[in-house]
Amino acid sequence: MPRFSVFLTIVLLASCGCGRTAISSGGTHAAAESTKKTVNTFVEDAKKTPATAPQQLTTLLESIEANANALGGNFVAVADSAKELKAKYDSKAPKPEIEAATAKLKSSADALTP
Repeated sequence: MPRFSVFLTIVLLASCGCGRTAISSGGTHAAAESTKKTVNTFVEDAKKTPATAPQQLTTLLESIEANANALGGNFVAVADSAKELKAKYDSKAPKPEIEAATAKLKSSADALTP
């Protein structure tokens, strides 16, 4: 019986934390891919129909902020870029400023994945 206890202890200690990094990494990668795709779609739509961009950005920002709060890292930079763009829309900034902030958002989202 003591051998079984030793074996069980070894197995339990060896399995502690197994797969955690892979799950976290996989979840982060999936979120990064999704965020990148969503931001790129937003940028394309904003070019086609600029009048709807502020409302779309509000919805997008909620998702990006949720990822930033849950995952941190580069997602925070994407959230900051989205907030900056929203501020430009809210203040009715000139088109070149909005375009520059949009490009910055796209660039920060593209940096999420290699």
